[in-house]
Amino acid sequence: MRQSRRQALRTLAWGASCGALALALLTVVFSEAAVLITPEQAQHAAWQGFTAHLAVHPEALRQAGKGAEAATPLKVERLDRPGDFYYIVPFTREGRTTLLVLVDAQTGAFKEAAARSSDRPYPSLDETRARQLLEAALSSPADRQALAKVAKVHPDLAWKPSAPSQSPYEPFWRFRLDGDAGKPGKTWYVDALGHTFDQIPEVALKGGGPPPKGGLGRSPQ
Repeated sequence: MRQSRRQALRTLAWGASCGALALALLTVVFSEAAVLITPEQAQHAAWQGFTAHLAVHPEALRQAGKGAEAATPLKVERLDRPGDFYYIVPFTREGRTTLLVLVDAQTGAFKEAAARSSDRPYPSLDETRARQLLEAALSSPADRQALAKVAKVHPDLAWKPSAPSQSPYEPFWRFRLDGDAGKPGKTWYVDALGHTFDQIPEVALKGGGPPPKGGLGRSPQ
């Protein structure tokens, strides 16, 4: 009888531990597959967040948002924080982008905002131009297979603090290409200035640190 009780208790303990493990695994799965807000929700969240902080914004920032309307948001993935996304929501007035607002892509929480005085379109480098620059950079015979794939892939935007970009408002166009015959694929990046990289160079250390590693480092044509 005592042995049966011990066995029953062990079974219960084993079942509880399995249940806890399953719950932990489910938590990890759901956290990695977190649902992102829609672009329309991002537009609303950006304006709500911006106006909620209006009193603490400098005058230039308040003027940048005055009379401006939300344009198409840009979804960006943080390369240094897997699974972390944010939206850049541009606001335009009379055909010019005057304000950029960052919001969390999962919660819609306001992150920061910046006034913009340039007359150039935002982003300054669109998907079409980024593709053209990458195709020009992949001009050697060794790049022929990759070049054929670039024309078919749909790039997304990604960013991390790095040598080419210190600003979250200037993400990279990321082209992720599938590998051949079981080989791993390859990724290329095009920054806001049109430079192409197969790896994003890290920020060089001050005081004579090592130079940035990796990257094609090819200038725009």
